[in-house]
Amino acid sequence: MSKAPKWGDSIRESKDSKREATETDKYLGTICVCALRYCMGRQTYMPTLVQDFCRRHIAQFDDNTIRTMIDDIDFAERTGQSMGNDEIDRPDWYRFRKFLESETERRGEPC
Repeated sequence: MSKAPKWGDSIRESKDSKREATETDKYLGTICVCALRYCMGRQTYMPTLVQDFCRRHIAQFDDNTIRTMIDDIDFAERTGQSMGNDEIDRPDWYRFRKFLESETERRGEPC
């Protein structure tokens, strides 16, 4: 009899990722992607809170998590999705994307 997979195992597996998540941070990146998607477009403290949390924990994210965050910000920009206030929030999202891109370059991944 085969062992049933744990919920979410397939979400975190990526053959292309150079850095695999450790057991302790296995779902942290997924939760942060959800938080990022939740706060996109909000004009509250939440985007800054989530971006700052992600910056502090970037070392715990695998490559796929970072790529997903970059793709989500790109998608919002490309489709005209609200990124919050154009003068306050939007520049913060662009700075956060630049931070994520810098991390992928530091790891040797193309942006």
